[in-house]
Amino acid sequence: MHCGLGPQSRRIITKKSGDGENSIDFIVARYNEDISWVKKLHDRRGMLTQPWNVTIYNKGKNDIPESLVKAGFNVKPYANVPAGREGHTYLRHIIERYDTLADWTIFAQGDPFEHAPGWMENDFIKFGQDFSKEEQLQCLTCQYNATVPYGNHSCDAGPRLYGIRSTDLQVQYPKPFFGKGVKKFVDFVANDVGVPSEALARHYFKILDIPFKDKIMDFCFGAVMIVHKDRIRRVPKAKYNRLMRWFMNETINGDTPDLDCETTQFGCRAHPYRGYIVERMWFELFGSPGITA
Repeated sequence: MHCGLGPQSRRIITKKSGDGENSIDFIVARYNEDISWVKKLHDRRGMLTQPWNVTIYNKGKNDIPESLVKAGFNVKPYANVPAGREGHTYLRHIIERYDTLADWTIFAQGDPFEHAPGWMENDFIKFGQDFSKEEQLQCLTCQYNATVPYGNHSCDAGPRLYGIRSTDLQVQYPKPFFGKGVKKFVDFVANDVGVPSEALARHYFKILDIPFKDKIMDFCFGAVMIVHKDRIRRVPKAKYNRLMRWFMNETINGDTPDLDCETTQFGCRAHPYRGYIVERMWFELFGSPGITA
């Protein structure tokens, strides 16, 4: 991963989304986390980015700090979509903004720092100081938490991708790690969609009509990542819509919820545990090579 390091004097003022080269959107998927850190990081970046590039999708309480609103951050209330984790938020943004994506999108959870203690803040701040050094797809995390997968040394080398086996979504590299929780949600979702657990990844990409063979897939814990619009648009918008239909519960009459179902009286919910599956598929979807099995 490149962290965008460059001389502090080289300042690139980004433009509003869709307005030109190297515009940046910062997308925050918030439930009830304290997100005062967003403004603190934004202020530390100074003129490297502008307030209107920040969008906070709020699925939790209506208690966003007034300082964030006054700073000009775009806050979208999604209280009627209480499930789906960050995956629903990211997918919602991609579908809604597909034709007007910023050149770069930073995707983050409401409290991302447990996934990368110590240096993630600096990576957020430094991104974009020299776009010629930035990779189109970057993972900003190094672990799930302080003990998973490898304990205190998971983050010694900074951000890292893990390799997960497509037949069970368990970590295989840099060394194997078996997650009991991973087995639980893989088995649950596989049973829910009516396929063997070892076929869940193949089912996922079949739903999207994307060719796929079992492999070791690249995986970014927490899906805190930076993605260039070309990586997002390598997948047609219609296929993201298919993913949304797979992700969300059907309505009472059997239809797929509207994209703006959060504005309706009953709102909408994601199928149980599917957010964990979506989290593990982003890098494969965006073209990270992995290792062919």
